[in-house]
Amino acid sequence: MKFKLGNIEIRIGRANAKKKEGKISSKDLTSIYDDHLEHVMKLTVEEIHSRLSPVTVNNLDSQENLKKAAELLKREGIFIVPNFLDEATVACVQKANEVLFSKVNEFSGKAGFYEDDSLVVQSKEVRLKTYSDFVNYGKPVACVRQDEDFGMVDVFNYDKLSDIASLNLKEIAENDGLMSIISNRETPLSLSNINLYFNKGTKSRGGFHYDDFRNNLKAFIYTLDATDLSYGPYCYVKGTHMDGPYRKLNKLISANYAHNDTEAPLVPVKSIIPILAKSGTMVVTDQSGIHRGLPQGEDAERALMVIRYR
Repeated sequence: MKFKLGNIEIRIGRANAKKKEGKISSKDLTSIYDDHLEHVMKLTVEEIHSRLSPVTVNNLDSQENLKKAAELLKREGIFIVPNFLDEATVACVQKANEVLFSKVNEFSGKAGFYEDDSLVVQSKEVRLKTYSDFVNYGKPVACVRQDEDFGMVDVFNYDKLSDIASLNLKEIAENDGLMSIISNRETPLSLSNINLYFNKGTKSRGGFHYDDFRNNLKAFIYTLDATDLSYGPYCYVKGTHMDGPYRKLNKLISANYAHNDTEAPLVPVKSIIPILAKSGTMVVTDQSGIHRGLPQGEDAERALMVIRYR
């Protein structure tokens, strides 16, 4: 379609066709993410551990290890600490989670939204919508995801759960060694909130992405074993927390995608680290780096305590 405005000829159809042709669809991204997934799933256990070993610190009990962890976080955007939680603490968390998810299963089946003095369970009836709504609610909020995300439960304000109060999760999150690393960055951070992410048999885990491009760290503590890829472990792409060609190109691609601006279809595949770990392991990552969770096998369970520092 064209028309004239004075001496100027305007071609509307041609411009729109070009715009539509350049638009990226979710189907386009899914195709690329499937290629990433195929690469990861073909990795052997030996290959995975060869990627884990260089970013692992035995503990945070010595100045030498603290220095190593801080350097890894700065250079690679990640460090891993096995046995950060001892067996007794993990057992206490697992017991509390059994009670919690018994309630979640009971109440999510009865109503789309349930609330009592100690817990909110939100499933089909959505009253709380934003991250700010969840973390500022003042009590634990269990969000039971629906549709393609069915099998995922996000529990906000996990540390306020009555069955786990005796552990003092805030004290764990503000471990002296951990805080010495987090508070001595160029922009110091402090504890923001503590959540729990639980997945069971989840097939849809999205694709590689950035959370944002600000100063934002998370500590993920495995509360169940995730010792092979069928558990759907957390994956991080080391070195992508810094500005560089991958970030620049991903931003350009995301700018042409309707849903958000933090997709990461371009990934250095040799830098992908699927984090296979036993319960009690802590993984600290810079969330301005590329990451994702993997889809799970049938009935496989993954539970992560998620500590956010802002």
